[in-house]
Amino acid sequence: MDAAATTMAPRKLVVLYPSPGIGHIVSMIELGKIFVARGLAVSIVVIDLPHNTGSSATGPFLAGVSAANPCISFHRLPQVKLPHVESRHIETLNFEVARAANPHLRDFLVSISPDIFIADFFCHVARHVASELGIPVYFFFTSGAEVLAVLLHLPVLHSQTTANFQDMGEELVHVPGIPSFPASHAMLPIMNRDDAAYMAFVNVCSDMCRSQGIIVNTFRSLEPRAIEAIVAGLCTPVGLPIPPVYCIGPLIKSEELGVKRGDEYIAWLDTQPKDSVVFLCFGSLGRFSVKQIREVALGLEASGQRFLWVVKSPPNDDPTKKFENPSEPDLVALLPEGFLDRTKDTGLVVKSWAPQRDVLMHDAVGGFVTHCGWNSVLESIMAGVPMLAWPLYAEQRMNRVFLEKELELAVAVDGYDKEVVDAREVAAKLKLMMGSDGGRVIQERTQAAMWHAKKAMGEGGESEVTLAGLVEKYFKRAEGEEIACDVIVHELCRVRVTGMHYEARVQCVRDWHAERKIWMSKADCRDMLTAPWQYLQTHQYVGEYKACFLAMVIWWTSREYARKHKEGKQKRLEMGGGSHVLGSKNLALTLQEEEVKTGVAPNLFGFFQKSKTRKEPHPETGSLWVNDLAEGQCGAYRSKFKDKHGEDADPTTADFDVEVAVLAGQGKKGVRLWIADGLVDPRTIPSLRQIRRGRTSEQPRVETRPRASDLAVEKLRAKMEERERRNQEEKMQMHQQLRDSMQMQQQMLQQMQQQQQMFQQMFMNQAVVTSPPGSSAPSTSCPPMFPNWIPAPDPQVLALLQRAPSQSPLTPGFTVNNTGIIRSLHQFLDEEYGDTTDDLELMEEQLQEHMVVEQSLESLRKKQQHAKKKQETIRARRSIRPFCADLFTQKHCPKFTVKSFKEICMDLGSLRGNAQGLGGQGIRLCEGRSHHVDVIIIYADEEDV
Repeated sequence: MDAAATTMAPRKLVVLYPSPGIGHIVSMIELGKIFVARGLAVSIVVIDLPHNTGSSATGPFLAGVSAANPCISFHRLPQVKLPHVESRHIETLNFEVARAANPHLRDFLVSISPDIFIADFFCHVARHVASELGIPVYFFFTSGAEVLAVLLHLPVLHSQTTANFQDMGEELVHVPGIPSFPASHAMLPIMNRDDAAYMAFVNVCSDMCRSQGIIVNTFRSLEPRAIEAIVAGLCTPVGLPIPPVYCIGPLIKSEELGVKRGDEYIAWLDTQPKDSVVFLCFGSLGRFSVKQIREVALGLEASGQRFLWVVKSPPNDDPTKKFENPSEPDLVALLPEGFLDRTKDTGLVVKSWAPQRDVLMHDAVGGFVTHCGWNSVLESIMAGVPMLAWPLYAEQRMNRVFLEKELELAVAVDGYDKEVVDAREVAAKLKLMMGSDGGRVIQERTQAAMWHAKKAMGEGGESEVTLAGLVEKYFKRAEGEEIACDVIVHELCRVRVTGMHYEARVQCVRDWHAERKIWMSKADCRDMLTAPWQYLQTHQYVGEYKACFLAMVIWWTSREYARKHKEGKQKRLEMGGGSHVLGSKNLALTLQEEEVKTGVAPNLFGFFQKSKTRKEPHPETGSLWVNDLAEGQCGAYRSKFKDKHGEDADPTTADFDVEVAVLAGQGKKGVRLWIADGLVDPRTIPSLRQIRRGRTSEQPRVETRPRASDLAVEKLRAKMEERERRNQEEKMQMHQQLRDSMQMQQQMLQQMQQQQQMFQQMFMNQAVVTSPPGSSAPSTSCPPMFPNWIPAPDPQVLALLQRAPSQSPLTPGFTVNNTGIIRSLHQFLDEEYGDTTDDLELMEEQLQEHMVVEQSLESLRKKQQHAKKKQETIRARRSIRPFCADLFTQKHCPKFTVKSFKEICMDLGSLRGNAQGLGGQGIRLCEGRSHHVDVIIIYADEEDV
């Protein structure tokens, strides 16, 4: 991006407010250089301390930066008195110095009136000063996103426990988005609740959450889990707002330092083989005791590795001078005797300072022993150098856990939390990092991280585009100027972007014009395809994460999107009638075409209703409406129209009534109608106030407009009521069928009894003893129903009629074994009444139907019994589960003794002292010796154990 494309007109001013300390100042300067490259003026406010707590090169470094970058100016606040701090942590000093400098900062901000204010998180108290002056406030977090997650979650941890982290030992601390870490590895300033630094860090969260955003010196692909948790609000306490997070790193020290480049060190590295040198540097404040320095020296010598070691003077034992800059170290006194001579061919020892970035970038360096300061971590990643983690202070222990466990970019020195790490551990870990297979794996992963870091900072990378969005949010670019954006390949974009991104694009365009006092309708904005920087100046409407929004902006500004947008627009214009949900614009075109064809202005509501209906009913619901909202719109208009014009009025043929439309929908902001927006002259639309004034008390009151959700709920409630009604009807029909079946059964039984009685009477009449014609025996006349003589049965046969064992239980006196009588009866009936086979078959069919009804009734009764049994089983399970849970929890406790089976049944309650309450299967106990029970297996029924 050339200089002309980044020129601001006019140049805006950004004030950066770093915390004291060279590491924080360097990161803030690199941020300022990026703003300058985008056409902004930058002023960096420096707190002047009575003692130099940073590197000895701080002064010359600032002078060199100012000379090389005219658009960056430095303003030193008046020197503040070093406060008396009851803490052994330098972080407490940083907080208190920033608090003491607030009056001077206010005077400076009033004098220059900056456009934006970006403060270091150690200077969180400055937010109140800038907010009172109406200046947008951002915080710059110089460490990684994982530490930021812990810092934002600290108030939650503070409320969950009253214990000190230092007393929790190896107990794990759980923070959303990052690996769990032992409490002993938390940031040193928060280890003790009684320390002044602890509450200062707790208060940082509140101020950061109330800012306009947090700028983090990291990149998303390095710490995706932590960033996702922060953006989703999983880390911040409930009730606090979730500020936007801008990942714009890695920001590391550039080449021009403004101080000595250390050419002698680079010249020495030029003579060493590739990836052979171990670089040892522990930051501007990292100092070891004399004993530890000697152990490191012996470890280096024992490892046989080539090394470049930066040695600082030991810490001052005087607590009043612990924050002062140390003097130059005496290497002869600090190092073991003869060490420098023995290692002069393989190593180089440097006093106090070395150009860390340049050293790490050298091809000869193959390993980095670091204190895990975040700037050092990023510089090592950008150089592709694996790390040996030796954390010393601040958040460095947490960084060590992240580097070793999460990223696998480092190995850690064991015993760093002890007083001294011995030489054998130093030598062993150096050999592991430089010569083992594990070291090669770490080196490969570091090379991959370097590639992602450079890609993030490159043109079109995720960090570059994020920073561009931050700049464009507050500063307007020259007309016609665009930000170069390439497609961001981000995993979240495929899963987090909502399906409403088309309407979101329209809303972005509308907001961009609204900020410039230009009112645009959505219809007009749909046809506008704007530049990327215009989208980036609006709110984030799409996606849960900023990267998703940026990816959509790139998609909206691509040629492919423009082509599809044009094709879709043409296709929508060609679609008409009930086959498509017509928008206001397409509906207007359809009305015009209809008027041209017929010469008569068509009915607006009729066409609107047609546009909201389907050609065919919905396959599931059977509805002809496209959705519940359309049904509510048209239904409300029809109802209000009939209330005003009578029940016989037809809204689809009468003229469109604007007042009815307003009453039906309660109108919209800007006197827009609920239906047919943009198709009626707004000047002819009365307001609700005007309508209410013209109405009398007899007229129905104006009801509120139903919402789509209310309509959906009402529709669902109606479906449930209809379903309940159908169930009741089916139940009543079933009961009626049962009653009819039982009544039919009774009738059939009565008919069968009558027929049996008739047959019995017929047999008895036939059995009357008579004499054949012409005989001398006395005779009697035949019964009237038997006109002809039938031979009388043998007297012995008559005796069979009285035998009980052979009689049918349903027909007393009817002998089933007397086949002669039955045969005679069939013969008589056939002769007198014709063939009776059909009658008998009909009776058999009736009996079969009766049996089918009996089986159906029996099946229904079984189903009812099964349902009742299942309900009892469910109730029993609910009462048993708590009891079983109590028994199960005692698996790891001393075994309890079951005194009796009856007591268990009494405990279960629902079994009422017996084991037959669960489907008849009862309870089976797996008992051990002496009736000690480990597990109780309850068989509720055949399907559930």
